[in-house]
Amino acid sequence: MTLKMKMNRFVHQLIGKKDREYTVVLFLDNGLKVTGYEIVTIGSNNYSTISIPEVFKTAIKTNACSIIFAHNHPGGNPKPSEDDIIITRRIKDAGEILQIKLTDHIIVTPSGEFFSFVTNGLLK
Repeated sequence: MTLKMKMNRFVHQLIGKKDREYTVVLFLDNGLKVTGYEIVTIGSNNYSTISIPEVFKTAIKTNACSIIFAHNHPGGNPKPSEDDIIITRRIKDAGEILQIKLTDHIIVTPSGEFFSFVTNGLLK
């Protein structure tokens, strides 16, 4: 099983079947090993407000080298919204300033489907 598949499975087990949007940040060391995670928001059934400082606060405290940003779509469609795309760009830009790389943004659904921004060319 690839690292990407393991991450997708982990995120799905953590938040995939929640009935509201949950946002989680996974913290990685320089070997891309997950050293921890934090749920940073719990929203409604179709929206969650993301705070850029909250995304990076624990990453900074734990000396994370990179992060994976992830959230669920309780409605079942893994395709990112325009807001998902915009927040991903903002997180990537903030991470570059902080020298904490955004490794991927993953969206999971209750059925286990997922969308990876890296795999789909939306995170460059």
